[in-house]
Amino acid sequence: EEIQEEGKSLINASVLGLIFEKINGYKEGSFFTPGFITMYMSRETLRRAVVQKFNDALKSSYTDFEELKVEIDRTKEGREKANEIINSLKVCDPAVGSGHFLVSVLNEIITIKSELGLLCYRDGSRVQNYSVEIHNDELIITDVESEDIFKYHLNQKGNVIDGLQRMQETVFHEKQTIIENCLFGVDINPNSVNICRLRLWIELLKNSYYTKDSGYKELETLPNIDINIKQGNSLISRFELGDQVFTKGDRTSLELYKMNVKLYKNATDRDERKKLKDSIDRIRERIKGIYIDPLSDEKKKLRNLQGELEKMQSQISGFEDEKLEEKKEKLEKKIDKEAKEINKQEKENELIFRDAFEWRFEFPEVLDEDGNFEGFDVVIGNPPYMKLQDIRKISPSAAKYYSLNYDFAKKGNFDIYLPFIELNLKLTKNETGYIDIIAPSLWMFSEYGESLRNYLRENKNLLRMLNFGSSQVFEDAITYTACQLFSKTKNNMIFYTQLDKPEINEEISYSLIDYNNIQESWSLQPEEKVKIKNLMEQNGTPLGEIANIFVGVQTSADIVFQLTKTNDNYFSKSLNKEVKLEEDLLQPIISGGSVRRYLVDDNYKFLLHPYSLLKPYRIIPLEKIQKDYKNIYSYLKQNEKLLRLRENNKMNNDSWYGYIYLKNFSKQQLPKLCVAETVKNLEVCFDSEGRYFLNNVRVNGVTLKNNKISFLYLLALLNSQLLNFYFKLIAKPKQNEYYEANKQYIEKLPIVVKKNTQVNRIEFLADQILTSKKENPEADTSALEREIDELVYKLYGLKEEEIKIVEGN
Repeated sequence: EEIQEEGKSLINASVLGLIFEKINGYKEGSFFTPGFITMYMSRETLRRAVVQKFNDALKSSYTDFEELKVEIDRTKEGREKANEIINSLKVCDPAVGSGHFLVSVLNEIITIKSELGLLCYRDGSRVQNYSVEIHNDELIITDVESEDIFKYHLNQKGNVIDGLQRMQETVFHEKQTIIENCLFGVDINPNSVNICRLRLWIELLKNSYYTKDSGYKELETLPNIDINIKQGNSLISRFELGDQVFTKGDRTSLELYKMNVKLYKNATDRDERKKLKDSIDRIRERIKGIYIDPLSDEKKKLRNLQGELEKMQSQISGFEDEKLEEKKEKLEKKIDKEAKEINKQEKENELIFRDAFEWRFEFPEVLDEDGNFEGFDVVIGNPPYMKLQDIRKISPSAAKYYSLNYDFAKKGNFDIYLPFIELNLKLTKNETGYIDIIAPSLWMFSEYGESLRNYLRENKNLLRMLNFGSSQVFEDAITYTACQLFSKTKNNMIFYTQLDKPEINEEISYSLIDYNNIQESWSLQPEEKVKIKNLMEQNGTPLGEIANIFVGVQTSADIVFQLTKTNDNYFSKSLNKEVKLEEDLLQPIISGGSVRRYLVDDNYKFLLHPYSLLKPYRIIPLEKIQKDYKNIYSYLKQNEKLLRLRENNKMNNDSWYGYIYLKNFSKQQLPKLCVAETVKNLEVCFDSEGRYFLNNVRVNGVTLKNNKISFLYLLALLNSQLLNFYFKLIAKPKQNEYYEANKQYIEKLPIVVKKNTQVNRIEFLADQILTSKKENPEADTSALEREIDELVYKLYGLKEEEIKIVEGN
């Protein structure tokens, strides 16, 4: 850090949290959230939640925080009531990590009280001579008159300085009240739980003060805040939130449970604390005892079968009966099979529920008088990022549980942040709760995000999205994130913006996205762009309906099968040297890097193709390759170990040197249009030579199935500015302003299918461009392409103002 003249903390809470996270390691897919994110999200969400709390408690109708600030009652009675309302906030981070979000929430609540004029000394009088603000994720208190930063200390003789003492005590007890009443956290990692508790204790230590009872020699004792931060898997519970665990005649244990938790937080005696903890644990264990065994029906069925066997054995015991013996053997096998299955399921359940967290009763502070789960006012945080494949490696049983129990995790290879979003929506209060998370935005584009998209389209819970696009917020993870605010009330509009870099300014400009304009592709764009998109869709037919779209060869070992021609030899990446191979089994291929607008660059790349070119594309037997293609046989044998170890290899042992053929593989040899899957702009080339291409170089092929259009027309259309504009509205963004142009986006491109003079002219211009490019790949065809753009605008019916939007003017 630079030398600081002011008395600010050298190592602030944010830096401390980062240190803890580095020590802890990024386990379970969790990453440290930068301070500017936690500050922004806490400020945005807490102020909304505070306004909601006042409206609920006072039956008022404040529209926003600024109006509340003007209208609030600051009399002594008003301040007491207002502080009571704010202190009733319940904020939870279900993947709490080092507690960074909770510390930011803590600071924000104190700042809110100060801004509303509600921050009071312990005698109830208002704090007016100090200002409170958050700077660099740290709570900064400043003396209004001197403009000095508040710093608590005794005088040179060791006596208290009254003004400093009063303020230090005020901030300490405010923090204590907020931590005890408002902040809750859960994490699967016990180290994270301990670190979070430590973070919150450190926040209290910053404002610990010398007590009067000790003659100002000893610091105030820290409270027991550990009970609000708990260890467990947030996503797994035996009990549903609506399960009845406290019966109407069981109010005593409910009241005792709530009272013991409250007493525990302020217990100073070790023995008293242990007794209270034991009492709390006994109540929790008693509740867990009412859990209904999910295998009870299967066990009942097994007992019936065993009873049937006993009856049968008594019939057999007196005399020989072959038919009964046969029935007995079958029954014994069935019983054995059922018993093994129950045993297997019990072991699996034991693994699944080992770290289960019971939201239904673990936090009595969010239960009503009858023990029903009311929920939190705010759920905030940074849920873990972990793909299904990685979850399965760590815990196959947990992956199965998520797929079965979370609607958002039932489609495709989901990421774990999706069930967290679903959980968060369940944990918040109905009608009034808020969820603010920083999480991947890929659910808007990916197949696995379909369930969430459908849910939001129906329930309209997404309120604000601050999208970082391809800008990387986390230094240790490459992912495409957004600050996503959900509310439990239905919203007509979404506040949406996309930032070019991972920074949040004071004033952020949002576009208003109307839920009624959100199509299946979930394109969150300004209304003027959505109108152009809708116009194109009205005038066009999806490309997938008029053309076949297919992907390349999936070898799972391109390093072996893709070779580069070098004079008379071929360079192999797997062997890192040139090899001499028979050309009969080598086919020219198009790589992603060789796709240009209109033209394919000659890249001298070839595909080792150990298959017959005659249908049904059978693999050439290894004995024949050994006999007729000795060099290729030797090359394959040198790579045998690598090919047999392919992770995605579905070939049998005898075909270890082959790869998977797609059902439409023959289309690779037809004339086609090609587009690289990772692109900055939609660039499409025409291949008339029937070259192959590999899936790993991310090339899609397009062949026609509609004779009303020509390759030339479609080639020109897909290379136009207008289709590129549409593509960028719907495609998944990647790093460094690239987009993913795979089949699910390409097939949606709207194509005008008609024959008129404009179409004829477009075909003529495309033919001229192709001819020029073949003669000279560097030929300037910009004038021809510009004319195509203007014709395409007319074809789709765009007006002058809409053309300016497409062209960024």
